[in-house]
Amino acid sequence: FSGRIETTPFVLPRTFDNFTIPLAVTGIRLADLLAVAKFGELTATGTLDGSIPVTITGGEFAVRGGLLKTVADGSLHYRPRAVGPALSEANEGAALFLDLVKDFSYDEIQVTLNEGEFEQIAFGFKIKGHNKTVYNGVPVDLNVTLTGPLRKILQQGHETFTTPAWLKDRIAEFEKSQPSR
Repeated sequence: FSGRIETTPFVLPRTFDNFTIPLAVTGIRLADLLAVAKFGELTATGTLDGSIPVTITGGEFAVRGGLLKTVADGSLHYRPRAVGPALSEANEGAALFLDLVKDFSYDEIQVTLNEGEFEQIAFGFKIKGHNKTVYNGVPVDLNVTLTGPLRKILQQGHETFTTPAWLKDRIAEFEKSQPSR
């Protein structure tokens, strides 16, 4: 995501019970982070800084209290690729949300990450700002929190990944073009 993640030097203890490695995050481009979303045109300006503390307990890694914030104000634009039946019949709150994020100027974006018990991960996304064409630009706070077994979902996705045929073909072409050794 174009930024840096680093930590200060540390000494590993003999046991990893409740040992935390503080990772400092700087310059993460919000546009790069949001580019992984595949549900419409979602763009943003700005960068995120913060910390991601990785705790090791009983041989397991977990993020506890991760927090990233924008370093300055910027903009966020979201346009769904197609408005399906669920969105076209959305309640007033969902319709307002879609109007707001068409051209949203933010003062601050905050991303939180916290892994709890039973592999439950909470991912929070808070945005403070306004859209000058919605309710005459009245400031609003948008809050989205996703909670679930994200680690399990990511592991299952990794386990079920297969190399696409087009990538296999490109690898084969590359190998053929290399001089014999």
